[in-house]
Amino acid sequence: ALPQGKKAMTIDDLVTWNRISERVISDDGTLIAFKTEPSQGDPSVTLYDGKGELRATFGCATGAAISSDSRYLFFTIKPPEDEVRILKLKKTKKDDMPADKLGMYDIGTGITDTIERLKSYRFPAKWSGWIAWQTEPLKEKPVVTPDTAARGNGNGKAKKPKSESADNGYTLFIRNLTSGLTDTVRFVTEYLFAAEAEKLMYATTGADSTTEPGVAIIDLKKGERILLYTGKAKYRQLTMDKKGEKAAFIISFDEKDKAGNTYSLCFWNGKGLATVAASKGTAGI
Repeated sequence: ALPQGKKAMTIDDLVTWNRISERVISDDGTLIAFKTEPSQGDPSVTLYDGKGELRATFGCATGAAISSDSRYLFFTIKPPEDEVRILKLKKTKKDDMPADKLGMYDIGTGITDTIERLKSYRFPAKWSGWIAWQTEPLKEKPVVTPDTAARGNGNGKAKKPKSESADNGYTLFIRNLTSGLTDTVRFVTEYLFAAEAEKLMYATTGADSTTEPGVAIIDLKKGERILLYTGKAKYRQLTMDKKGEKAAFIISFDEKDKAGNTYSLCFWNGKGLATVAASKGTAGI
């Protein structure tokens, strides 16, 4: 029999090829996760153990990360490409487009917890047991009751409740992965974990009379909240040392300042409240 000729390659063949564009190995070397994606289509995240055995695969996934104790695989779930393309052809508004999701895969139990409308998430790099995230707010019309109308502005109109936004901040969810309990802080504009200590730093614009605007550090191990600064202002560029024993941030009391000309540098030495270390006009700045 005559040998059959080789099949000619086409564009349809090329777009189905997958390439590995992300990979991560657990700190103890027992797990490896990587993202594969075709030229056209949805990416996926695959998890293998150190023996080369397939543990799990997640479609429409990207940004794989493994907790330092190798207990959890975190990843972002993107909307299917075909669904997004159809909605764009229909000229769907940006706010009505499907949002990303957070996937938290428990490697021991094989259970995946999904967080809808993901905006951002962070987890500690060198210690484990906690994760924090923010979500896009639900679009709900405020319900006006006789009680809320009575607290209006005096002209018969109800006072508009504070809403989540880039300026006001979003709800911060803080979960203990061991107990499964989740705490929240309203209207958080920035947040970060300490590199080598169980501490979380955040800035909030305040939630009515229950929470003042300011900057705080939560000692997650002790369950204590330490206030670094309070008062209505704009707090930006939070940072702290590896142990969360010292911190710094910039602050401005001019809410209309868009160029950043009125910011001052605040420093916290681990005791009391933070103090202004440098401001406009300080020598050498």
